[in-house]
Amino acid sequence: EPNPHNAAAARRNRDLNGMAQVEVVEAAVSDRTGSVVFNEGLNGRIDDGTGAGGRRVVAAITLDDLVGRFGAPDVVFIDVEGAECLALAGGSTVLESGADFFVEVHVGCGLEMLGGSVERVLAYFPENRFTRLVRAEADTVFRPVLSGDSLLADRFFLLALARDER
Repeated sequence: EPNPHNAAAARRNRDLNGMAQVEVVEAAVSDRTGSVVFNEGLNGRIDDGTGAGGRRVVAAITLDDLVGRFGAPDVVFIDVEGAECLALAGGSTVLESGADFFVEVHVGCGLEMLGGSVERVLAYFPENRFTRLVRAEADTVFRPVLSGDSLLADRFFLLALARDER
């Protein structure tokens, strides 16, 4: 969580709930380690160059940095307000690890502004290695990804389940 206010709230909630095993990492997930310009809002995102929402420089880490620090996960949950392709670009190790992924894909509300596309997101989860399922927010079940599916034209949820290669 790159927003200092939200990170402090997460740490407080962790402490109030006795969840000592939870570590709050105060950084944005991106395609490189270092820093990125981030919006100042509570539901912020990596700045798309417009400065909308204010600007703040925050630490940036990659998914692979997190794997190096905490070990390979079983499940990766990505909700990065349009920076999905940036996050996935920094995750080659975790993408190869056999982890399952849940990704909120922000079509029309951030993805394209940061150079991403639905096609690029899906390309990180090739069909020979992942079972890809999608749903809209109003849906109650996930279903297979279909070529030209109108669901992919708006914000949707992607579930990419690693295929067992044993």
